[in-house]
Amino acid sequence: MPESTRQLVKVRTGSHSDVADSREARAYQASLTQRLFCEALFKRLREAGGELRLRNFKEEWLSSDDGLVHELSVECLPVEE
Repeated sequence: MPESTRQLVKVRTGSHSDVADSREARAYQASLTQRLFCEALFKRLREAGGELRLRNFKEEWLSSDDGLVHELSVECLPVEE
């Protein structure tokens, strides 16, 4: 499949280093990331005419100097008939 037909949907949210790394803070950050990810994925789905194939979904918690980063990504490809 040509590289130009593949698109990556990726969303990252970051916390601030002054926010405690607590269960509640992570739950809020995960909820925010998921909402933004869904919005981006629905936008891509609409642009594709309602049909997409998804693969290589990844969810990662990363550390940065500013705090935790929650990242969701998925590769979107057109559906082949």
